[in-house]
Amino acid sequence: ANAKYTAQDATTARKGLVQLSSATNSTSETQAATPKAVKAAYDLANAKYTAQDATTAQKGIVQLSSATNSTSETLAATSKAVKAVMDETNKKAPLNSPALTGTPTTPTARQGTNNTQIASTAFVMAAIAALVDSSPDALNTLNELAAALGNDPNFATTMTNALAGKQPKDATLTALAGLATAADRFPYFTGNDVASLATLTEVGRDILAKSTVAA
Repeated sequence: ANAKYTAQDATTARKGLVQLSSATNSTSETQAATPKAVKAAYDLANAKYTAQDATTAQKGIVQLSSATNSTSETLAATSKAVKAVMDETNKKAPLNSPALTGTPTTPTARQGTNNTQIASTAFVMAAIAALVDSSPDALNTLNELAAALGNDPNFATTMTNALAGKQPKDATLTALAGLATAADRFPYFTGNDVASLATLTEVGRDILAKSTVAA
């Protein structure tokens, strides 16, 4: 019997002799912890940590929330809250080339504004009113103006050609037309195409009233 057994150290793979240790910071896999070491570790674990709420400055435990309108900095959003926000976001028009629906509004710029901002219907109507100004109702649209010009895109040329075929204004007739006629006055010329009026006397009226006199 005294020759059959040889003492050997214990390991994680076999039984054997082991040395005890009361250290609480050892990483040895060949020593066994004493009850003292176990108690020290237990006391340390039981007294060192106290649960605390998490904040933006420290770690801790948090409460979850599914609210989408909370401003809390101590609650954590659930997946439900994140999905609700994303669903609402997906209903919005994108910033790049949005396709707006409903009745979108925009500020009305001053007349004369010339930039890339959106023009409201009020701005457009004011611009049209300024263009039309005090035109009569029969000529306050482009269609009415076109009809008045005979739908002729070359109206100016057409009128110039038409006037070119007219007889020039007669200077003699123009001189007579400029006289202020009245009773007992008759026109006469004092120069080339220069007319004037003379008073018709009683003798003159008698002469004009006579019939033709033979020579």
